[in-house]
Amino acid sequence: VCQLRYAGERVASFVRYHLALGFDKIYLYFDDGSELEDAEIAKQEGKEKIYVRFRDLDLVNEWKLLRGYNKLAPFIENDVQVRQMLNALHAFDLARREDDLDWLLHLDSDELFYPGPGISSIRNHFAQMHAKSNCAVFTYYNFEAVPEYSSQLSVQQKEFERSEDPFRTVSLFKRPIPCINSTQSTSEKIQKALSFWHQRSPMGEFFLFYQNGKSAVRCSVDAVPASVHLWTPLLEHNAASKLCWTNDPRHKGVHYDSTVSCAILHFACTNAFALWQKYYTLGNFPNECVANTVVHEPNTFHCLCRDTLVSACASSTFDNENDNDQGRSAMYRLFLRHVALTDATVIEEHLHAGVLERISLISF
Repeated sequence: VCQLRYAGERVASFVRYHLALGFDKIYLYFDDGSELEDAEIAKQEGKEKIYVRFRDLDLVNEWKLLRGYNKLAPFIENDVQVRQMLNALHAFDLARREDDLDWLLHLDSDELFYPGPGISSIRNHFAQMHAKSNCAVFTYYNFEAVPEYSSQLSVQQKEFERSEDPFRTVSLFKRPIPCINSTQSTSEKIQKALSFWHQRSPMGEFFLFYQNGKSAVRCSVDAVPASVHLWTPLLEHNAASKLCWTNDPRHKGVHYDSTVSCAILHFACTNAFALWQKYYTLGNFPNECVANTVVHEPNTFHCLCRDTLVSACASSTFDNENDNDQGRSAMYRLFLRHVALTDATVIEEHLHAGVLERISLISF
């Protein structure tokens, strides 16, 4: 299940790739009712395997029948993650009651499910999970895409272009910390590489965006999305945690399975236009989200992007056409400073240290 907006060139690839992996159904919820062209592209790619809905009065009325709606209702209009959670729950109900599916995975439109190196199908993985009677939720660690350019000029040339299809153009990723294997011979190289990224992050973090993964849920259990990242079985806390698994040891209190190599590939803002478009769409959002259950630290990259764009738009005098760029130039500079890599030597060093990884997807 995926809620999307301004997915553009990604839509066809998102559908084609996941169907090629073996997913039986893709539930797409368009947050903007005007994106008819993207919806039609998705349906042409997936035919009967694609379920498409728009945020309209009919869908809002169906949300009202879902468990937990009254708690989330006050936040629907201004909290995109609340709408994502309601759409995930809506799809979960369809998957259980109408489509007879075994598992449901919640992704964003800038993410792909990766079954692991050399693996071309999800079938074995989900069959193994299904055989575990005490597995109701599995949370996968995530990689974060690193857009690479030959020079600063090449970044600038793409500054105002519409977002291209990153699923076909980006192959370099930051590895999740548990996947970085430090040995005596590489530990110094790893620390140097991590220090490079820490210095580029406003909070001194390795990843600029989330690093707590995404989850799949067994459709036969009674569960709700606790966030866009995690499903929770509706049981007492101790009992619920006994049904949750992960391949990320940073998640405590749940079962850990190191043999699972599946992951989420997060293609977050892979060019300057995509970065600008994301935060221009989000606008001046509050630090609180997920129905006020999560508070962003004000110095995260997420909040820095918001503040940079809001400030740039507010200070624009519109005296000449350079001022009237809606904050794009400011976001381009932010993209160049924090996101893009233009030094091929650094890339090779970080690949050798195991901090970055080159990932090849199956043909789709």
